[in-house]
Amino acid sequence: MYVKKRRTFLLCILLMISLIFPQIVTAATTKNRDEFINELYKAVTNRESKVIITYIGKDGDKIFKDFDDMLTDAYQIDDENTSSDADYLQGLLKSYTVSSNGSLFVIKFSYYETLEETNEVDAEIKKELESLGVRSMSPYGKVKTIHDYIVDRLEYDTDLEKFSAYDGLFNNSTVCNGYALLYYKMLTEAGIPCKVITGLAETDGVQTLHAWNIVKLKNKWYFVDPTWDDPIGGTRIYYDYFLKGSNTFNKDHIATDQFATEEILEEYPISEKNYKVTTSDIKMLSKLSLKVNKSKKITLPIPEKASVQWKSSNKKIVVVSKTGKITAKSKGAATITATVTMPDKTVKKLTTKVTVTK
Repeated sequence: MYVKKRRTFLLCILLMISLIFPQIVTAATTKNRDEFINELYKAVTNRESKVIITYIGKDGDKIFKDFDDMLTDAYQIDDENTSSDADYLQGLLKSYTVSSNGSLFVIKFSYYETLEETNEVDAEIKKELESLGVRSMSPYGKVKTIHDYIVDRLEYDTDLEKFSAYDGLFNNSTVCNGYALLYYKMLTEAGIPCKVITGLAETDGVQTLHAWNIVKLKNKWYFVDPTWDDPIGGTRIYYDYFLKGSNTFNKDHIATDQFATEEILEEYPISEKNYKVTTSDIKMLSKLSLKVNKSKKITLPIPEKASVQWKSSNKKIVVVSKTGKITAKSKGAATITATVTMPDKTVKKLTTKVTVTK
């Protein structure tokens, strides 16, 4: 993110700017730090390109000096009714400049994603989550299914021109920032706690700026890097950086200092060990209705190296393929059984009652 701060005491010039460009300026008056932060939050949330904030409180010079920290505080505002603020807001802000005379602040913003594009992302995510059937899944199932969806749908932008979740969903290509933002937003909408982490990643001794995620399962946080699980030029879904603990993940990922403070580590306790999937993590919808000749694929999020066998109790009514695709043949009811064999050889059977209508 490119950040530039300019300091000027020419109040008349700042006022002239607001008169020349009134159509793109949002104005507000604040008297303390909290009010100022809330105005920053509203400006970025609404994708304002320019905002003028009049500060009538004390220590205006300190407000200017602390502007970067205050903008960071604005990212900490997390409205439970939206997934478009907090980490998502921070990741879509491309750059900003601020000019001030101590009482009048002129702030300009640019973004990787417009408000209209974010609205399109929200609509697409709602549709895709419904299609994936995440509502009936366990927390682990949601984390894995959304990981697989992103890795399968997106390709890494080797031209380094696309940075947003919108680019990933609608142009099928983005960089790590877009991968991490999309994973954050989809998991948040699915009810799974998630954060975006930025820092450095190392390949062959070379460190580069990078973004990844942490997700919460069973009171512990685990690392997920959907970008590195989607190697350039490959079609296979990898799990080399999926639900990893710090002992494994930190070998080639280094978080920035902002994510390494004692306060953050206490709030987000990272597991040292990788997440271990158990049979309790594997769930399947209990019932399904289909019309004759219609099909639906059941997504069963099993861990890598696990296997599943499918069976229908009545093939005259419904049949099921090796990949879990159920097809209705005639009116009636039948039970689909999935027998899952875990990597440790434990077995779990899951059933779905299928009702077929004409």
